[in-house]
Amino acid sequence: MKRKMNRGGWIRLIEAFMAILLLTSVLVIVVEYKQSNNVEIPSIIYQTQNFVLRTIELNETMRQEIISTEIPIMSWDQSFPQDIKLFIETNIPSDIECVSQICSISDSCELSEQGEIESNIYVQSVFISSTLTIYNPRQLKLFCWNK
Repeated sequence: MKRKMNRGGWIRLIEAFMAILLLTSVLVIVVEYKQSNNVEIPSIIYQTQNFVLRTIELNETMRQEIISTEIPIMSWDQSFPQDIKLFIETNIPSDIECVSQICSISDSCELSEQGEIESNIYVQSVFISSTLTIYNPRQLKLFCWNK
């Protein structure tokens, strides 16, 4: 005597397994997407800061402006070198806000008078020590955050 298998039960079991597998896949994709976005933002900001600071560091005209500027000075001050300010503004993406400061090597160069910023602040600096004729060490610090 042959036993007749209940195919309806097996089909429901396979359907339940596929539903669990699909739900798990969606959850894994969502979690991975959120984690990758959190890593990308600092990476983009640091890459942008690095590009801007290295370009300024290698440009003789901008180096001269930094070395000849009275310090400490923030980018919102009127006497901040306008070429450097314009270069920074044009090379920073629109969704990132940045403030720069020129100060002495021995100073901590802290961000002040900016108000309350509700996101993480990413900071990089470059050391500008001299031009071909002048030795007057300074540091240019770039403070950036998401808007």
